[in-house]
Amino acid sequence: LVDWPLTWTCCALAVAALVLLCPQLLRAFYSAERRTEKDELDLGDRKHYMRVKVWCSLMCFLIFSLMVVPAFGEFAALFRCRRAADGAWRLSADQSIRCWEGVHLFVSIACLVLGSLYLACSLLLETVNFELRSLLESKLAEQASFPASSHFSCGRKVTLRRLLYIMFAHLLPGSRLGLPKVYMGVFTRSSCSLVSRQVRFVSKIVLVMADSSIQNVAYRLLFMIAVALVNLFVIIIFPPLLDSHLMRFLYLLSGSVFAASCCALVAHLGTASIRTPLAAAYVLISFMPILYMLFGFVRQAVEKCQRAGRCGRSSSVTPTLSSLSSLPSSSSLPSLNSSSLSVSSVRSCLCCCLCWPCRLLHKLICCLLCCSSSNNSS
Repeated sequence: LVDWPLTWTCCALAVAALVLLCPQLLRAFYSAERRTEKDELDLGDRKHYMRVKVWCSLMCFLIFSLMVVPAFGEFAALFRCRRAADGAWRLSADQSIRCWEGVHLFVSIACLVLGSLYLACSLLLETVNFELRSLLESKLAEQASFPASSHFSCGRKVTLRRLLYIMFAHLLPGSRLGLPKVYMGVFTRSSCSLVSRQVRFVSKIVLVMADSSIQNVAYRLLFMIAVALVNLFVIIIFPPLLDSHLMRFLYLLSGSVFAASCCALVAHLGTASIRTPLAAAYVLISFMPILYMLFGFVRQAVEKCQRAGRCGRSSSVTPTLSSLSSLPSSSSLPSLNSSSLSVSSVRSCLCCCLCWPCRLLHKLICCLLCCSSSNNSS
């Protein structure tokens, strides 16, 4: 069974068929969400419902995000046929299978049907950033996507028919999925973030299918450049985030993908003498977003240490009686947040976001700057 060329395609079909279980996951999640909001729950029941919520979210992310790329790669390989010497169309992976006949025809029809449903459901969950509560409380054309109903234990009408309707209806030009506004700090989404997320998700699917279908390397790189350019324009026109620093990082990331693809195309079409400098440029362009992120964190650490040094120098002045008599009252003094003047807040942020070499570099820079500021103050 493992040696059969359509085995992995059937596995991808089984993954795509899991879209039929998505309403059960949504109902279980929202039912647990409502129960955790009750105050009379004890600690054991609250932990149980929290595990249910985490399990449902992880299953949706695993099925409709991580498994999307390999599944559609198998779907694309199924339609990759070539004409054999006898004039018949045969599968490129196995010349013994005739295309559009018998088992291949049946599996192809199943891929078209289940693949369309799988793509639409994955796009819907990607649009809401896999926030299941936002999806269940969303609105479509000023009406609730999943209306309240007492016939369901979760309190909302979450059925397969309703989910299929939302999956395709929100893609129509006149219908837009209205999500509840959720403040997430620097990751707060803008009002036009849905378009950029949908374009990025579709680009991921198109790239993996083109990689399995296009044989010519130059044409494949040209297609990648076109997709990267479209993504760059979409992010510029429809910014997904409100934070300007993260948006600059996204601009740099999309631009580096486009520039690196151009370098790869020129190196493929050019001579051997220009491939070495192009390879160096490719590596440099690829690491530009990481260097920009590191530079931002280091600059933030420098500013925090400089503030702490100025505060230390001002506090080291010996007060006199005349200076004490001229001090303003405590009510007129501005309130200072000590957490904004400490380096530990930056260190805790870096520990969550960066790997251990970056944390080590940050600690070294903070120690050097703090030592220099203490020397200057003394």
